[in-house]
Amino acid sequence: MKLPQYRLEPVLEQREKAKHEAEMALAAARETLEEEISKLKELEAEKEKKLQQIELTRRQRDQKALEGTLTVEQSRQYKLYIQRLHNDAKEIDIVIYKQARAVERAEENVAKAKDHLLQCAKEYEAMAKHKERWLEERKTEMDKKEQKLMEEIGMGQYFKRKRGN
Repeated sequence: MKLPQYRLEPVLEQREKAKHEAEMALAAARETLEEEISKLKELEAEKEKKLQQIELTRRQRDQKALEGTLTVEQSRQYKLYIQRLHNDAKEIDIVIYKQARAVERAEENVAKAKDHLLQCAKEYEAMAKHKERWLEERKTEMDKKEQKLMEEIGMGQYFKRKRGN
């Protein structure tokens, strides 16, 4: 005997589709997070490079001053250059701050996507278990009907033989 069609199959398929979409959304959120973290690391490396440039320029200036080869004009140029590097570092700090906020938002989006996926997975699992129980009940019913039919056939054959004797 063939099992009947599960009447909630469209709902089960919808839940499975929602779960799959939630998995895709989580993957996209994680990818975005990785991109934001990568941008933040690049900005921090750029700032570190500026700070190293400042330190190197100061050493060069100090070295020339110790050697006595530093002119007033060169001293003024070093000072302006170092100030520009400091300003660049401050601008990078602002960008780093904004990027850190972007990373936090991306982390929040990942957390929300995880929560949504968990909810979708629970709903799908509940429907899948319901279908499994439903199938077991239908199989049990069909087995009972088949057993009853076999008993009736057996009884019919028994009475047929008994009448024949």
